Amino acid sequence: MLVKELGAIDKILLPPEFAPSNKEYGGRGDNWLIQFSALSSENPEEDVQICFFYRGRVCDQSDTEALRRVTDRSSYSPGNQNLLEADRQEPADHELDLLFSVIDVLGNVGDNQYTRNYTARATGLSGAGFHLQSLELLTVGTRTMLTARGYYHDYQGQPNNYYKGVFFDASPAEPRAKIEEIYLQSKNPEIFEKYLPAFDRCLATIQWLSVIEAK
Repeated sequence: MLVKELGAIDKILLPPEFAPSNKEYGGRGDNWLIQFSALSSENPEEDVQICFFYRGRVCDQSDTEALRRVTDRSSYSPGNQNLLEADRQEPADHELDLLFSVIDVLGNVGDNQYTRNYTARATGLSGAGFHLQSLELLTVGTRTMLTARGYYHDYQGQPNNYYKGVFFDASPAEPRAKIEEIYLQSKNPEIFEKYLPAFDRCLATIQWLSVIEAK
């Protein structure tokens, strides 16, 4: 399915079995959520979605600088895309520094097992959150995106939604970034794994609106 003119995206090709399933606008500024679903069966626990999301507000200056610094390819050696090794229990200091710099950039994904230790001590927060398995860079055309994979879990740490998503600056020519997201999600781990290759191929088809056109 070909999707056109969605946020900063001119065109993106979704797997053929996906169809529009939900649209939400407003509520928190100019935010929007566009969802496409592939129903694997009549069991909703086997549903899988590809979602496009904008939070409805621009980043502050520090988050803008963090996102643009982290996604600046000139800062990395050629071929290096892993920012956080998969499922490390004890990340290196430079990995933690990077992760903490993009807590707010990552939205709900930023509340993960690495950052929660800090927020629990600082604010007393505890409970459900996100288990981050990997954080990488992905370049498609002229844009480099943050790619996160993991799962949301309940208060007991049991997975309840599997996730892979990308975060990108939709307004690179503006003083402050507008972060848009594209993500794959499913409550069923087997269904999630089944559609991961198709999702990765989908991301590779992105064609961007010009910087002047992007809204």
